[in-house]
Amino acid sequence: MNAKRQSIFDNIVAKIPGRHTGWKEPWSQKGQSIFNFWRTDRRPDIDAWINRLGADISHDDDIRAPIFNADPDPDTGDNIKLIPRDRYVDTAQYYHSVFHELTHWTGYQTRLDRMPTSALEAHLRGPDYPVFEEMIAEMGAAMLMAEFGLHGYTKNSVEYLAPLARDLEMSLPAFKEAGEAANDAVDYLMKLAA
Repeated sequence: MNAKRQSIFDNIVAKIPGRHTGWKEPWSQKGQSIFNFWRTDRRPDIDAWINRLGADISHDDDIRAPIFNADPDPDTGDNIKLIPRDRYVDTAQYYHSVFHELTHWTGYQTRLDRMPTSALEAHLRGPDYPVFEEMIAEMGAAMLMAEFGLHGYTKNSVEYLAPLARDLEMSLPAFKEAGEAANDAVDYLMKLAA
């Protein structure tokens, strides 16, 4: 893990233990948000980087939250759906959501193969695996926010990760394992888009 990513990871981990911060849906229709990003304009450099990845990303007015569809069937799965860009509080919040879903996307069977591809495999990985994968995606998003110079990642990631860590009674070694997997995902994305 490079120094920048290690610093982000350490900052997040230092703020998590014993805290439940009351995560709220960040894309609330009422304009309430836990996100505290600096207002930013659209970033053509980030948009171009995202396009170079080749991920199937679409925007859908009918969804309430961004999702990565990991269905192994190539006709129906392996795609990211986001809520429309104009429903985010600001552009940085939008990129944070994209980065979170792209980190999930790296776990697909044809990339880093982190995700279960059958009910049996999901059972063998245990009931905590989906929460562990969320931790990977959120840490990956925080690392990518830093890579692109977008601010506000730590507070938002802590807000998201604190209840997950509490629910898992997460140990520091497990957190480090999630951090390493997030770092691997970011490395994969950076190399793919290069």
